[in-house]
Amino acid sequence: MNESPNPKVLCLQGANMEYLGIRQPEIYGTTDLQTLHAMLLDEAKGLGIDLDIRVSNLEGEAIG
Repeated sequence: MNESPNPKVLCLQGANMEYLGIRQPEIYGTTDLQTLHAMLLDEAKGLGIDLDIRVSNLEGEAIG
């Protein structure tokens, strides 16, 4: 088995995250979802964490 010794973290992104950086940037900012994911993955790598990011617009799918 080739399991990573690093801790594993699951990041669940919910509904409408694809609008991040587009809809109401004056409230939510201009960072889009792809950039946010890159930032999260970079930070996780620096902390020695295996980060798994998943996005779903269906809440039941995300938690089911």
